Amino acid sequence: MKSIGIDIGTYSIKVAEVVTSGKNVSIRSLAEFPLNSDPNADNQIAVLETLRNIASAHDPNSTTFVFAIGQDKVTTRQRFFPFSERKKIVKSLPFELEEEIPFDISNAIFEAKYIRQMDNITEVIACATPKTRVESVLQVAHDAGIEPQIISMESSAHANCVEGWYSDIPKEKPTAPSTAEEGTKPAPDDASLLVDIGHRKTIVSIFRRGRMMATRTISWGGKNLIEAIAKKYGVLYQEGLRETQAKAFILISPDGASRDQIVFSDTIAESFNEMIKELKLTMMEISTDYNVFFSSIQLTGGGSRVRNLNAHITQALEIPCNYFDPFSVFPSIGFEKTQVIMSGSSIAVGLAIEGIKRAKNPAVNFRKMEFALQSASWDLFWEKWQHTAQIAGVGLAAFLVYAVIIDTVSLNLADRSEEALRKVASNVLNKKSVRTTEVEGYIREQNRQIENQAKLAGLMGMNSTLDIIKKLSQALPEKSIDILRLDVDKQILNIEGTFKDPSKKNNLENGLKSISFKGKINKKVPLKAVGPSGFSYEIEVDRNIKGKD
Repeated sequence: MKSIGIDIGTYSIKVAEVVTSGKNVSIRSLAEFPLNSDPNADNQIAVLETLRNIASAHDPNSTTFVFAIGQDKVTTRQRFFPFSERKKIVKSLPFELEEEIPFDISNAIFEAKYIRQMDNITEVIACATPKTRVESVLQVAHDAGIEPQIISMESSAHANCVEGWYSDIPKEKPTAPSTAEEGTKPAPDDASLLVDIGHRKTIVSIFRRGRMMATRTISWGGKNLIEAIAKKYGVLYQEGLRETQAKAFILISPDGASRDQIVFSDTIAESFNEMIKELKLTMMEISTDYNVFFSSIQLTGGGSRVRNLNAHITQALEIPCNYFDPFSVFPSIGFEKTQVIMSGSSIAVGLAIEGIKRAKNPAVNFRKMEFALQSASWDLFWEKWQHTAQIAGVGLAAFLVYAVIIDTVSLNLADRSEEALRKVASNVLNKKSVRTTEVEGYIREQNRQIENQAKLAGLMGMNSTLDIIKKLSQALPEKSIDILRLDVDKQILNIEGTFKDPSKKNNLENGLKSISFKGKINKKVPLKAVGPSGFSYEIEVDRNIKGKD
């Protein structure tokens, strides 16, 4: 799995590529693409060209792209919930933050970053940003041909470089509150600050027990320092920028320094003191609200590259201040860690980590609701079959119209046919109004009459009993038998008698077979003709009844 974190700054674009193989995570590459440093320049085209080059170097089907919204565009608050389900927490956020965010909740996207769980209580950093901010990031990415899977925030990227993002959300036992009789409050927790000094702002992330608990933004950045130098020496902004990048420093002690060095150092120190003053106020607020004390400060960002800045902050706040190492969460890296690399890549690296986080400790992602990522497989399918689907849709629509027309015409014809049949039935039955049962009864009577007529026509050519007797007399041998009984019942003829000449028995049977309907005869037990010369036969004869069933 590959994740690309993209940090679009004022003067450069930082890109970090993080890859995973099983349980191993490593940084494959870091890159920084400078932009025009002129404050009046429009870098939009340069940003799009750089992003297009980044997109062309990676397969979108196997790469997760992660962007960030500026921390000063995100409102954050600490919140506690009596449940741990992420969906329930996110659904509750609009009601929790409605009175505290400076924009309409209907035009906002809400997200939550987990801090810890204490039994059934979940502590989160509730986040909200205007939808226009998400839309703006998406627009830039889409113009460059990139489909970002995650749009996070800058402080969440910082947290990924400090926290154990690969582990579950920490579970802690709640601290028992002090009683009123004791008159004391729990001992404050140890906390640390991560201060990211950017060009236009400074992001302050507060950590307790290794987890980010709050974040603040100070409206002071490297731009203020450059303007102070330009004003002090009466030079243009561009010249002040070059001087700052080349040799900005703060003297720890004026001993041995020239007057020019002291003036230059004091100018930088005085500008940074404005930020330090705001930082001190932030620390006082956090200490009171969260019951913590600060034991360390770490610096990052392009504005932290001023030499001896950490020592100056240590003296001003009386808290140890050092430079931040964003690569400490990786077991090994394949390049040399310098202050320039470490100070400029923390957000990009943290964003790349957002792309590989798991559901048990999820990423902060503002890409939801109407901005939710659509299925890439569906997009590919639609691109391939769009024309066919359109033709099929037109065909289906035409078929539906045809079916409706046919159904309407059929119903109309059925109604007209029924009306015509009713008129015919009224004329035949000589009634104005005819019921269906009356019509059915009339039809049954007509059918019976037709059947009777057919049977009567069949009887017209029926062979009479005399015809049958005539055929019988012609078939029997002459003067060789005496007939004692002869009857014809429908098609069955019975004959019984005695032989005068027993040798004529075969002639008798052959004669009966000749007039039998199927050439068969049935021998019967004689009733009147007793003795060895008696006989009795039954045969079926053809009466020529054409109308029989």
